[in-house]
Amino acid sequence: MVLWGAYSLILINGGLLLFGQAVRFRAQLDYRRFVRRELKKRDRELTRILQKRKTSPN
Repeated sequence: MVLWGAYSLILINGGLLLFGQAVRFRAQLDYRRFVRRELKKRDRELTRILQKRKTSPN
């Protein structure tokens, strides 16, 4: 009976550990996606500003 309890604790803790790792991995993916979008926006803005400078009659 004690072995069943120990086994169930091991399985429950293992499942919680895997779930926590999955949540952490998903958060990292979302953050990476957010950072890439922001960098692309910044690069587009910078490119647009530089092109305006090139085409301006100054």
